[in-house]
Amino acid sequence: MENLFMSKYYSINKFSKILGVSAQTLRNGDKKGKLHPHHTSSNGYRYYSHEQLNQVMNVKPNLDRKELMKRISQNKVDKVVVFYKDRLLRFGFELVEYIASLYDCNIEIIDHTEKTEQQELVEDLV
Repeated sequence: MENLFMSKYYSINKFSKILGVSAQTLRNGDKKGKLHPHHTSSNGYRYYSHEQLNQVMNVKPNLDRKELMKRISQNKVDKVVVFYKDRLLRFGFELVEYIASLYDCNIEIIDHTEKTEQQELVEDLV
């Protein structure tokens, strides 16, 4: 199996594969100013740095909801970054948003694209 974590810079395809999101999500994040690539080559390819990977991975994608709420309530979290609103919660996003606001924690959504139930199922399977 290929080790994806050995490179200093990652193409958009490798970076998206590591994060479990589509390359288009990263392009959208770049357009919206949420997650810019480290640099873009002369031929227009986006590259992300190992440091960016560490920053994104530090967010702990599988952090359970109780632990997240606990950290927010202890003012240990300034910002929660999610690629899609539904990735944070499949239930009550507004509740988490409200709780986060009580503790001056922002929630940043990179891709505001609404997905159909079928699209969500396909992405969850991939």
